[in-house]
Amino acid sequence: MVSAQSTQSNQPIKSTLRLYYLGTQYNGIGLSTVRGSGTNGYVQQNRASLRQGPADRDRRHHAKEDARDAKPARFVANADLLEHQRKRLIEIQCLQLEDSLVEQGLDEAAVESQVSALREKLRKQLAEKAADKHAFNPNNTHEAADAKAMLNERAKKAFGIS
Repeated sequence: MVSAQSTQSNQPIKSTLRLYYLGTQYNGIGLSTVRGSGTNGYVQQNRASLRQGPADRDRRHHAKEDARDAKPARFVANADLLEHQRKRLIEIQCLQLEDSLVEQGLDEAAVESQVSALREKLRKQLAEKAADKHAFNPNNTHEAADAKAMLNERAKKAFGIS
């Protein structure tokens, strides 16, 4: 008899809590009122949301394991981009020289000969610098990746790793 009274007394409490809970929401979405929400209060069903079954959970779990086991992707330097950047720097220096010579008032033949001489000199320096991988710009990701690849090759040779 005691248990029957306690269940009857709990019923009104649960129903009043439920009414209070529903009263603090607007259409069951957590708003006490539509005012100030920027909406008209109309709530639509999310039809794009799919329920995940056990097969989906297993697939996601195995995908995470595969991603952990996979080797990290290495950034490979693009040799064409590196070469283009070097040639671009040469041409910038040649254009600067050409502009300064034209401002000095030299004729076209003299300007062209000096610019071509500078271009050949810089290309020779480029060939020497290309052999030296220790001098690179750390802000250029391709140069840094190229230097890192060379460093890794040297380490592989040193440790005898194939």
